[in-house]
Amino acid sequence: MSILCYFGKPFTSKPIRCFLGLILAHKAVFTIFLFLLPLLFPTLSLTQGNLRQRLSAWDIEHYLNIAAHGYEIGSKRCTFYPLWPACIRVGSWLTGGNAILSAWLLSNLFSLVGLLLFHQMVLENHGLPIANRATLLLLVYPSSMFFFVPYSESLFLLLIMICLLCFQRGLFGRSAVAAFLLPLTRAIGIFILPVLLWELFSKRASWKQYGMCFAPVLGYLGYFGIMYYYTGNAFEGFTAQRQYPAQPSVGKIFDVSRAFHSFVDFSWSHDYLHSFIDRVVFVFFLISLYWIFKLRTGYYVYAFFAGLIPAMSNVFMSFTRFSALVFPLFIVWAQFARKTRTLPFLLMLFFGLQLLFLLLFISDRWAG
Repeated sequence: MSILCYFGKPFTSKPIRCFLGLILAHKAVFTIFLFLLPLLFPTLSLTQGNLRQRLSAWDIEHYLNIAAHGYEIGSKRCTFYPLWPACIRVGSWLTGGNAILSAWLLSNLFSLVGLLLFHQMVLENHGLPIANRATLLLLVYPSSMFFFVPYSESLFLLLIMICLLCFQRGLFGRSAVAAFLLPLTRAIGIFILPVLLWELFSKRASWKQYGMCFAPVLGYLGYFGIMYYYTGNAFEGFTAQRQYPAQPSVGKIFDVSRAFHSFVDFSWSHDYLHSFIDRVVFVFFLISLYWIFKLRTGYYVYAFFAGLIPAMSNVFMSFTRFSALVFPLFIVWAQFARKTRTLPFLLMLFFGLQLLFLLLFISDRWAG
């Protein structure tokens, strides 16, 4: 918790203490669902009686394999970035070699601190009412469920908040360290680069300060170096993406025709490629971009790259999950909720879908 102490007064600030308790209560509810799923929903669970399967479902298994064995040429796990598995491995030294326990504990610790830092950042820039609403919306957003299960979202949220808060306070060295680590966590981590460039330009920073922009580039080069070390091919991660249903590719970003046909080819279920939920979220993302631009240009730069490019390159697969990391969305939605008094409705809608996503995930069904 020393990070929190550094960025504010978390234990003497009433709003932060309230959110600390709220986040812990939220995670406690999810933990109850995780362990009691077979009893609560016996007809839903496909893995009832097998706790380990629920604890290592879907991408968690790949993260655990990378933590234990590294990468292997031709393997699906090459699509995943190395920093989160490395954290799991290091954490397992403190959990008696139990990588699953390490993954779950670290994911929830990182997301707890990340959410509190998000509140702190919004508080400093937009005031307490917006900070409270934005943090609530982010906490119960359907795909914020992935801040509970041990995916890389929690680590990324923590790093992006540290990076931006340090930058905001003129601590460019610390911001650069976080910027270096972001591309090692998720592909969209490299998009911190245009944000830093814009913010430095806006501040009329010295040329010396622009040197921090090398950090995310070096981080991305580090990722390629790790892939080369394990597989002999620096781009093995991109090659491995062909094994997934959407076959994400940078080349698809500018294929507007393909994107349009993928968008209208939907079903009324939440599946890999045709989820209507992913498409509804994408529409609201596009609408929100205008209000994000009006709010702050730096937010817009981040949202544009971190939201639009994954949607286009992945033909909308998992977009609801990806959008949980487009944090400016929750600030403008909080402003909208404040003006229209729709916050209770949004919270109930989000939390209901979030519980559904959690149940789908731990019953071995597609959640994002």
